[in-house]
Amino acid sequence: MEAALALPMVVALGLGVAQLGLLQQSRLLAGYAAFAAARAGVVQGADGVRMHDAALLALLPELGRAGSWEAVAASWPEVRRRDLVMHAALRDARAPGLPPLMEAAGLAGLVRVDVLGPTASQDLGGAWNVKDGPAWEELDFDLPDAYPEAPGLGEAFARFTRPLGDEPDQDALREATRLTVRVRYLRELVVPLAGWVVFTCWMASHPVGHGPTTAAELEVLGRLAREERRYFLPLSATYTLRMQSSVQRRWLMRGEAP
Repeated sequence: MEAALALPMVVALGLGVAQLGLLQQSRLLAGYAAFAAARAGVVQGADGVRMHDAALLALLPELGRAGSWEAVAASWPEVRRRDLVMHAALRDARAPGLPPLMEAAGLAGLVRVDVLGPTASQDLGGAWNVKDGPAWEELDFDLPDAYPEAPGLGEAFARFTRPLGDEPDQDALREATRLTVRVRYLRELVVPLAGWVVFTCWMASHPVGHGPTTAAELEVLGRLAREERRYFLPLSATYTLRMQSSVQRRWLMRGEAP
């Protein structure tokens, strides 16, 4: 009799510990994915495709086989297909402000990389000291000798190379060289019973969305749980690195990031 009463609780506790352990591993991998995305972005002009693929590749040990390069090559097409399926499922619930190219390239599925800084704003455009600076698509921050086509730029950039002072426009320019990215990863909860419990508790505590996940996206995740018995928990991590290449304006968020 005692065993009959205790066994279900012991099994439930064991399943819960297993699921929470997997979630902790996922959080660590999400942090590494944010670093991988930022590292790809600083050398590739904050290119959304490069950053997304770097983050997805960093998470591949959870999403497919990654014990060797051959296994990675074999797993990648299926993992990318699953990513695109989730992208399509979330399309109508997409948060505002994402660059249009993210939608066109299918970069907002299981993994989404948001550029939190710099963002496309009047402050960023106004930081330029050259004619038509706000319209430049390539936000290059090299020294004056890299711009032979821009007469007089040397004097403008002389202020940039001096110690920091009370110069809001130059402060905005300096800030624009810092790339801050956030990786949002939809981790599927695969442990029986425990996955449902964790997902239900999380949804109950976040009824109107949380961080990078909007209420509309939560509605989609709730529908997947009800109709397909698949449970996804949003995990996010951020990372900041100094740009080593020219930021491409087309990948920047419009104003405030979602």
